[in-house]
Amino acid sequence: DVSERIDLENVRAYDPFQETYRREIASKVRSALRRLSDKHRFVVKKHDLEGFTIREIAEMLNVAEGTVKSRLFYGREELRKTLAGRIG
Repeated sequence: DVSERIDLENVRAYDPFQETYRREIASKVRSALRRLSDKHRFVVKKHDLEGFTIREIAEMLNVAEGTVKSRLFYGREELRKTLAGRIG
């Protein structure tokens, strides 16, 4: 019986439409990130994409943690505005 030799949990169905959609979203996000100011882009990338903590980023930049939080908030808001209606 062939079905006994197939481990369905390890089989991944390749969906070219889903892959295309994922790449389009990634492209739009990269484009939106490039539109951010340097200080906002740095903080968003370090925190949201690379996983650094607020404290670690503050130490890297030699600024207060509140400054990092503010830059993160405004950077995310700009991303949200830029991407609104473009992803969906």
